Amino acid sequence: MPGLGLPVSQAAQHLGVTRQALYRVLSGRAAISPEMAIRIGKLCGDGPLVWLRLQVAYDLWHAERSVDVESIPTLRVGRCAIGPSPPHPAIRLKSTPF
Repeated sequence: MPGLGLPVSQAAQHLGVTRQALYRVLSGRAAISPEMAIRIGKLCGDGPLVWLRLQVAYDLWHAERSVDVESIPTLRVGRCAIGPSPPHPAIRLKSTPF
């Protein structure tokens, strides 16, 4: 892992995964799973959410370019000119004392 100054074999050993598993992620042939994100986040010290968000952004970027949504209408649920719309009747909000 160049950014850490570690050879992939040493990084894989620290992560507790095989070199092949780490190579697949680094080469883009495998996605970063939540489990791998936890491991990489711990190794890098920045936590798993950074790595999962990167994966989601990557996946979404590709999906937006390959999924045709032209025939899908955009539906609007109620309109309100001033402030938010009231909650749906099926949703019951609980009030909690402070």
